[in-house]
Amino acid sequence: MKMKKMFAALAAVSLCLAAGAQTTTKTNDFVSFDRIEVASDFEVTFNVSDTYKVNWTYDTILADLVSVFVTGKTLYIDFNKKGMSSELKKTYKGRNAPKMVLKVAVYAPYFSELTLSDNASFEGLGNRFETESFSVSATGKSKVANLIVAARKASVEAVKEGQVNLTLEAPEVSVKTDNKAVVDLVQSSESLSVNAAGSSSVTLTGNTTDLLTASQNSAKVLMTGTAETLRHDGKGSSEVDLIGVPLKTADVVMSNGKLYVNATDELKVDLKSGANVSFSGDPKIGVVNISSSSLMHYTGVKRK
Repeated sequence: MKMKKMFAALAAVSLCLAAGAQTTTKTNDFVSFDRIEVASDFEVTFNVSDTYKVNWTYDTILADLVSVFVTGKTLYIDFNKKGMSSELKKTYKGRNAPKMVLKVAVYAPYFSELTLSDNASFEGLGNRFETESFSVSATGKSKVANLIVAARKASVEAVKEGQVNLTLEAPEVSVKTDNKAVVDLVQSSESLSVNAAGSSSVTLTGNTTDLLTASQNSAKVLMTGTAETLRHDGKGSSEVDLIGVPLKTADVVMSNGKLYVNATDELKVDLKSGANVSFSGDPKIGVVNISSSSLMHYTGVKRK
């Protein structure tokens, strides 16, 4: 029994040394792809290029578990974590264990859809690209950062603990978050729609014409920039701060929650169940209903 344990320990040490000492790099050229799906623990960088190419580097002992391929215009980047043996799993556990190497560099003129899950990360290198439509989805603990995209229509979705940080230029932009997701978006649009739920956080910077916000649970939305019109639907203990967004008109329907709004021409409110609205500017007030709620001038101090 002692000999078996000793051999098992030696095997684990050998795997650990192999993981830390040897990596493999491969390169594939592709005809084209416009969708990208990334899972597991991959660290991906995106480079704007005239050609379609993928370089990937991984621990050699993981060779049978790594998949990088294109099917039906979609580039799949995946790692079969369930296929890891118990000894292989031990290789990457412990205080002094090596970090798993799963790195990919993607080269393409553009892409239109990006889907991330698990602990995957995807980072642009600061180059702007254009596409007809654009969508990004981040779930698990995945992260998207430093993308600069111009499109006719763009959507961002982040759930669980997904994080998205990017710059968008599009006539129509939509953002949807839930759970503990975080979105930090610099945008320029004609229509901006934000739907925040759970305990998610959305930070927006930039200009739009028509702003539509919906918030619930304990979600938080903060925006600075400009807009002309606002329609807001607030629920739960959510908080939306638009003091830094000068508006002409605002139409507000809330059941609980907090809203900080800056309107110059008209502010219409339908408030109930403990809703709190603080406003700046000197708009004409239209009251549909105020029931167990409050409407007051913003004093520069946030309500607790």
